[in-house]
Amino acid sequence: MNIEARFTLKSYVVSYAYDAGTGLYTRAINGEVQTDLNNNEPLTAANLVFLRAAHRVLDNEGRLEIDLYSGGEALLFRGGKVIPAEWTREKGDVIRIRKDGAELPFAPGVTYYHIIPGPLDEHVTFS
Repeated sequence: MNIEARFTLKSYVVSYAYDAGTGLYTRAINGEVQTDLNNNEPLTAANLVFLRAAHRVLDNEGRLEIDLYSGGEALLFRGGKVIPAEWTREKGDVIRIRKDGAELPFAPGVTYYHIIPGPLDEHVTFS
């Protein structure tokens, strides 16, 4: 499975390639695999979460206010599969990923969260 995400800048593309042998997604930016500067190993994750959240530009410098409380559309990639879901967040709690009201479990390992400024089907593609 290959995943691509575009954020506000259309020229900035974050992509992942799933390796069924390891169960991990390897991260790249604009086609170049990212590496951990501590050990020069590719950056990988067991879970990828994409959240749609409202963005608002605050000033001429481009600083953003991002709504991380209202909840909304989410995608969870785990084990080479995608699960359309919703995200919620109660006051004083962390973000929860839910499908049909039940919280979804993550695979053991690293999880990367991505905050997307618009509809996920316009910003995230996968095959």
